[in-house]
Amino acid sequence: QLFPKAAIVFCGINGYDPKMIENRENVTGVAELLDAEGTLALALQLHPGTRKVVVVHDYTITGLATKRETEEQLKPFAGRVNIVYLADMTTTELTENLRQLPADSLVLALSYSLDKEGQVINHEKISHLLSHASPVPVYGLHEERLGFGIVGGQFLGGKLQGTRAAELAARILGGEPASRIP
Repeated sequence: QLFPKAAIVFCGINGYDPKMIENRENVTGVAELLDAEGTLALALQLHPGTRKVVVVHDYTITGLATKRETEEQLKPFAGRVNIVYLADMTTTELTENLRQLPADSLVLALSYSLDKEGQVINHEKISHLLSHASPVPVYGLHEERLGFGIVGGQFLGGKLQGTRAAELAARILGGEPASRIP
């Protein structure tokens, strides 16, 4: 309402679908697309005896969007490994579940910043919590978790997304219509 003709450049949207901006003028951006499939393929190469993959996510809008995206990407692994998405639980319940994992398991950490009790957990803290509680390797999808116990993954980073969004904004400020930029 304030700036009806202003261009919009978005970034960091989980679960992006082109229909979100369908019939909207002057909108473009950088979708946040996780690579759960590539991460699990890499993890299974490194740990060929894996039979179970436990996926950890929270139940926020972002956590559920990353879960849906991951479920779709991991369909090719059905029958090869048992993929389990953990229920909404407290941090204590989460750590207890992880401690009981058998040796032929892996953990895949998605977005997680809020537990069942509403406790806010930053990237560093949840990464430490997962890696210390889990007797098996923990893989992630976000670069800001590396260095805090996550062993690896095909990482997505906010800095690169922000840089790309700024590049799009510069093109728009240079006169290119946002609606012409994929």
